[in-house]
Amino acid sequence: MSEEQVAVCVPGRVDEARDLVAALLAEHASDADPPAVADALLVTSEVVTNALRHGGGITGFEARIGFGGPAACCLLISVADRSPALPASPSGPRPPGAVGGYGWAMVRKLAAHATAAATADGKVVHVRMELPRAAGQPRGPAGGGLTAPSAPGPEPARPTGP
Repeated sequence: MSEEQVAVCVPGRVDEARDLVAALLAEHASDADPPAVADALLVTSEVVTNALRHGGGITGFEARIGFGGPAACCLLISVADRSPALPASPSGPRPPGAVGGYGWAMVRKLAAHATAAATADGKVVHVRMELPRAAGQPRGPAGGGLTAPSAPGPEPARPTGP
């Protein structure tokens, strides 16, 4: 990757993390494919929810946009929490009426890469989301950046009268 944009914070709520990532994507990856952006926001929500609900709270959060490689860019998310327990995917079908338990499996399905590792203070989850350009969007300028799509101009005035 030739250039990166980073946002670091310790969000106390899921919407804070999601809004931070949405703003980062809007500013630095505005030509990314909308379904890929939606997946990135869903994965952000899931890993932050898990840290808040099961990890004893967030101790670190970083969202990083990297440019270059096979996709136009990628989103790298790291979330640290206080629990050393690593996320697990269900081993089989859930009983009827059971709720939850599929978040990590969903993250792993949507992400290009997802890992979790124990640390001295708990664990850290790292996720990489590929963000291909939307169809028809040109690559940004040399040096790695992406350009925002240009808005169409006003329609030309049409003659009126006889």
